Amino acid sequence: MARRWKPGDKITPGVLNDCLDTMAKIINLPGGEKYVPMYQRLERELQALEERQDALTRIRARARGLEQHAS
Repeated sequence: MARRWKPGDKITPGVLNDCLDTMAKIINLPGGEKYVPMYQRLERELQALEERQDALTRIRARARGLEQHAS
């Protein structure tokens, strides 16, 4: 069972994936189709978070390379 998110907790890919899992179950219920836009929003938020984390990884690697060349 997924850990319950609380206000103030950091939003991580794991949190968003747990939310997507929950939304998938809800959408699969009768009448759940009305929640598809919310699911799509969560997908976009997950993609944006992952892209930001990837960018930070690349930036940090570049900065480390610059520090090594400056020494």
